[in-house]
Amino acid sequence: MESDESFELEFDPNLGEFLVERLRMYIASPLTNEDDNERRLNAEIRREAKRICRAYFTVYDPADYTAPGSDHSAEEVFIEDHTRTRTADVVLFHVNSPSLGVGIESQIAAEATIPRIIAYQAKTRVSRMFRGLFSPVIADIAYVDAADFARQLQERLPSILRKVKESANLRRPISALIAKGRLGHEIFKARILSRIPIRKLAQDSGIRVFMLRKVERDDDKAECLTLIQVQRLAASLKVMFVINDKIPSFHGDDALSENQQASLESLVSWARGQARWIPDERIFAMWRWYSSSPERGEHRKAAREDRPMVSEEWDARYSKEFPALLENDSAEWSVEDQDDEENEGDGGALVSE
Repeated sequence: MESDESFELEFDPNLGEFLVERLRMYIASPLTNEDDNERRLNAEIRREAKRICRAYFTVYDPADYTAPGSDHSAEEVFIEDHTRTRTADVVLFHVNSPSLGVGIESQIAAEATIPRIIAYQAKTRVSRMFRGLFSPVIADIAYVDAADFARQLQERLPSILRKVKESANLRRPISALIAKGRLGHEIFKARILSRIPIRKLAQDSGIRVFMLRKVERDDDKAECLTLIQVQRLAASLKVMFVINDKIPSFHGDDALSENQQASLESLVSWARGQARWIPDERIFAMWRWYSSSPERGEHRKAAREDRPMVSEEWDARYSKEFPALLENDSAEWSVEDQDDEENEGDGGALVSE
């Protein structure tokens, strides 16, 4: 249940269920390059954390989904774990042994203002870099063994739950406002108007193509863009990044008429709703046709009726513009999750889920 309003989570002091909305927990633990002893201990800690916390949290453990050896690509693992980390209400970090993945997850959580729980064996020297991170630590559990970890986590759970609830009450409404800005949608619109291929935007912004594709498809993915990334995107797209009524967005189509603006909106919505990537050159060609030939086809009908083009008309135009290509689309888009520099295609406007 997502809401723009601050939500209330009723807590039973006797560790009863939350009655209104469940919180979300992400477990960050080393999964790669563990020795046998580390692997057993890490698995025990994750198991105890899930056993205790699942009564109060929706718990996500990457080891259950994207563990080493799964069929996921490196980019798919990053997108999934990035999304799960930044949308959690708390992250439990098990930092018994060095892990690049856990280090990355800690920075993602900090940038999303997610509080953290730190757990480690008492004999472990925890990285000062990790300890110095700017996100708040709501519990620090130095344990002897898995049973000791479970005991300490259980004892601290009432305090953890209250602190996580307080953080979520502050953060979730802000996330909802960011989502209203439709940053990915606006980036896509600006690329169409400026005819900037996604490869070029990736070079200008320092953000890889696969991530930009995800942002353009899913506005929520833009939530953790940094200020410097936002400004580099705006500079490349020649748009302004603004915040109106607490809602952040990009603006750059003020020169368009109302019908043109609405037509561009419907083109982007249509393209984002397709099951497969649509190469940039096709999207750009469709907008160029609309901009330069108001007397023809679907555009002529919309102009005569003094209204914008709608998604169904864009769909019809696509079928007319690229009829010979439709049967081959599956093969053409088989490389959709690769970066443009790694394949011969023009890239695409979208990625299929």
